[in-house]
Amino acid sequence: MLLLPNFDEYTVAYRSRELFYPRDIVYRPGPRYDAPFGNVIVMDGAVLGIWKRSLRKGQLSIEPEWFNPPSRAESAAFETAVAEYSAF
Repeated sequence: MLLLPNFDEYTVAYRSRELFYPRDIVYRPGPRYDAPFGNVIVMDGAVLGIWKRSLRKGQLSIEPEWFNPPSRAESAAFETAVAEYSAF
């Protein structure tokens, strides 16, 4: 799993966003946070959601907004990616 920033080459390079979005999306963010304009959660080449980072009193918080409810594997992979991001 990757936590990509806004305007990352992966999302900017494609003219058609259908190439990296899953076909069935329960939740779709507004245009301001839509890829490539928002930070995206990518797993196996598909954009599964967006993420937001906040820093309060030295505490880093990364919150996901999933397009579809995540599987256990996706949730676990997200937690691992957050831990790696936080360590960086």
